[in-house]
Amino acid sequence: MRSGLSSFSFLGLAIAATLMLLFGRETLAGAIAAGVGVGLMVLFIALEFRAAKPVQMWTSAGLLAVGLLLIVVASSGSLEGLGLIYKGLVQNLQYLLLFASIVWLQVQATQSPSLLELRERAMSMPGGSRSVSIMGVAFALGSSFNIAALGLMVPLFGPDTPLPLRQRLMQAVSKGFMIATAWSPVFVGTAVILASLEGVSWVDVGLGGLVLALLLLAAQWGFDGIYRRMDPAAAAARKILLEREHIELRLGLVAVLLRSVAIVLSLFAALAFAVSVFGLSIPVALAFSAPVFGLIWAFLIRREVGPAGADGPVASVGKVLRHYPTLRGETLLFAAANIFGVGIQAMLAQMLGQEGQSLAAVLGWSEPVLLVASILGFFLICVLGLHPLVSVILLTTLFSAQDLGLAPWSFAVMMMALWGTSTNASPVSATSIVLSRMAEISNFTVAWRVNLPFSLVNLVVILAVFLGLQAWG
Repeated sequence: MRSGLSSFSFLGLAIAATLMLLFGRETLAGAIAAGVGVGLMVLFIALEFRAAKPVQMWTSAGLLAVGLLLIVVASSGSLEGLGLIYKGLVQNLQYLLLFASIVWLQVQATQSPSLLELRERAMSMPGGSRSVSIMGVAFALGSSFNIAALGLMVPLFGPDTPLPLRQRLMQAVSKGFMIATAWSPVFVGTAVILASLEGVSWVDVGLGGLVLALLLLAAQWGFDGIYRRMDPAAAAARKILLEREHIELRLGLVAVLLRSVAIVLSLFAALAFAVSVFGLSIPVALAFSAPVFGLIWAFLIRREVGPAGADGPVASVGKVLRHYPTLRGETLLFAAANIFGVGIQAMLAQMLGQEGQSLAAVLGWSEPVLLVASILGFFLICVLGLHPLVSVILLTTLFSAQDLGLAPWSFAVMMMALWGTSTNASPVSATSIVLSRMAEISNFTVAWRVNLPFSLVNLVVILAVFLGLQAWG
């Protein structure tokens, strides 16, 4: 009973968020939709709070407590504070809409014959190229299906896999996944960052983000060759892989690649059509295209493999609804982080003055120093246990792109790349928690032992690229 009510409350808040973004928050219809969405979000959190992981509970409680304190101080205890809390919850709706939409893709991605065989072919590559092949597949699928890519790759590092191999494969998957955030429009981080920077759209950042992502992939490829010689677990993992029973492949390599590319391009075409023809924002475009795409995909998969091999469209709807309660941790963290962000913004408005004076003017630091401090600060905040959403809110509130000597689009790309880099090294991010649950390894081990070395490589590349852009600009 509770699970069903949770499912429909999350579905309801997603519909309300779509209507709010379609009509605009300033209109009567948009304001009503926002109110309904916030009410359903609060109901969902109340229903699912006890089922959240302790680390998510305590992190959310800390963010919420600090956020509420800041709001009380900034509003001097007046009713204005309630308005700020409501504002934070309304902001959270568009991000939850993205989570709700991605589930429609996740259900199908985990049973697509083409994508499953693509995964197995990456596993069958010879030593030296296997890890980079898995990373490339995770990057391509993560760019298209967000967290669904992790669900597709989970058999590689499930609890039945020996620990050395489990960690090695998890590294390969999570590296590709974290780099996808540098350019992909289907990540929540992209929506958060673009919503924080007025006048910047995904069209402005997509190409630059893709170039940076390819550079990061090359850097990770090079570092992996060094790392596997230094890590004793890598040798143990290779031995286990050589003894692994090979799965018979049904499709040829060319057919697998062509079909996988067709799936990815079809999804991006649907998104591009919704954005360019109807002028929709990415969250709304995904809200409309993902369910339609997912149901058509379910029909095609079922027609290919038969009723015994896959769910049809009707069964897929039920799977989506049953999956919604598992988003409790993300809902809780994002709600608390948005309230924290509103509190920070309110306090900084008072401290820096209502004219919106930037902190850069107060500090008087040079642009290169500010840029390095911003990048390292963003990363450290996440590594020490806060969500990247907090870093984005702080960075965009404290500084403008001009303060850092960057163009607005490059400022956005920098934060998009840092979002993925930081989530991999953050023990409380959705990525680390999902990987932890799938592999049955502590989320702190996932973040600080398995992923941190590769996140540091990304960090060095990001520092070099944006210091270079700053000097060139």
